[in-house]
Amino acid sequence: MATGSRRFAPPLHPPMQHPSLVRSAVTAGIWTLAGHGSSQVLRLLGNLLLTRLLAPESFGVMSIATVVSVGVVMFSDLGLRQVIVRSNRASDPVFVNTVWTLQFLQGLAVASLLLLIAGGVAYAQHAGRIPADSTYASKDLPLLIAGLSFGAVLAGLESTRLATAEKDMLLRPVVLIELGSQAAGLLATCAAALVHPSIFVLLLGAIVSGAIKVGASHLLASGIRNRLHFSWPVVREVCRISNWIVLSSALTFLAGNIDKLFLAWLLGSHTMGQFAIAALLVGALTDVVARISSRVAFPALTKAYERDALGLARTYYRVRIPTDAFCLVLAAFLFWFGRDVVRILYDNRYEQAGEFLHILAIALVGSRYSVVPYMYLLLGRPGLMAAEQAFRLTGSVFAIGLGYRLLGTTGAAWGVALGQLSGSLAGLLLFQPRLRLLSVRRELVALALFVGVFGLFGFASH
Repeated sequence: MATGSRRFAPPLHPPMQHPSLVRSAVTAGIWTLAGHGSSQVLRLLGNLLLTRLLAPESFGVMSIATVVSVGVVMFSDLGLRQVIVRSNRASDPVFVNTVWTLQFLQGLAVASLLLLIAGGVAYAQHAGRIPADSTYASKDLPLLIAGLSFGAVLAGLESTRLATAEKDMLLRPVVLIELGSQAAGLLATCAAALVHPSIFVLLLGAIVSGAIKVGASHLLASGIRNRLHFSWPVVREVCRISNWIVLSSALTFLAGNIDKLFLAWLLGSHTMGQFAIAALLVGALTDVVARISSRVAFPALTKAYERDALGLARTYYRVRIPTDAFCLVLAAFLFWFGRDVVRILYDNRYEQAGEFLHILAIALVGSRYSVVPYMYLLLGRPGLMAAEQAFRLTGSVFAIGLGYRLLGTTGAAWGVALGQLSGSLAGLLLFQPRLRLLSVRRELVALALFVGVFGLFGFASH
């Protein structure tokens, strides 16, 4: 694996020529799409049922508890899955078990921090430091954050067999385990909600899903059996890779969730619940692209780079073709028809979510660059991952603040959508040219596609 700041000349040879690599990438892509599509169907069905059993306020408060939990995880993220996928020592028990031990310790640290945060929120509420009309004022919030600490411990126990399967692009067991655990958690949530409609059924489902995934990862996936082990050389290797990943993950979290953190302070839990529903629908689509980027594109690009480094730029644009089409078409569709989608799926209590969805759809335009941070990591430039997220965070803070000042809640939503594009724009104009990854012609073709589809849907909507 080459590292450093090596620049790449225009490709001289067609990439991904090796038949087994192409076959593996196609198979992995099929499993990823099938698995994630099924996952999103389950998620949507569960959401449609639960929105009829629970009040909008429940989704607003739970979304903030989840953001806090994810934030602590990402601020302590060592990029251990990426380390395994990137490393050529993924079949070495010493390496793998040291990584698993670090993962377990990380889970304990995250759980401890969540308990401290829950206590801090409860104290702030009791001391009157939080506005009464803010989502943060909900008495359920500290209990939910504390409950999610158990999920962090479970995540730390997850087997590394899933990561090694991703490295080898053998995604069948990974997808089946994730779908099974998700379905079990959803069944537990819905059953509990039917008996006792409460916000805490959402917490129950998350814990049940996490517990089943951990057990299945150890019992059903094949690979090295995990046990506690510690090797300082492995730790040093992980730290060399993880230094920038920690910063990048923290910035990624802030850039991707500053909207919820900011709006939750300004808005009550009812309006926050409306925003959470719209964000869930857009997030379901961006998750598809992120999953393909991490599980298919990144391993495929890694193997292609090892076989033909000069063809990397061409391979990069080839793997982006389906995600570009997916993101641009759906961004245009939801901009014009997002309100109608919400009217069809939800009852009239959630009408405001349609307005939010119409606006947030624009963020999908930037989601097609989800594979770019993995390119930085592959080329030994993880610092660019952090830099791009810093641009996204700065752009989001500025856009949300300005939007709210000018247009209130609607303006803040526009700030969320446009702020997410700032990091992608920085990567496109500042970083990709430095690595010889930018093709102006291909970018213009994608832009022309978006303009054409946007106009077509706009005409159809009238």
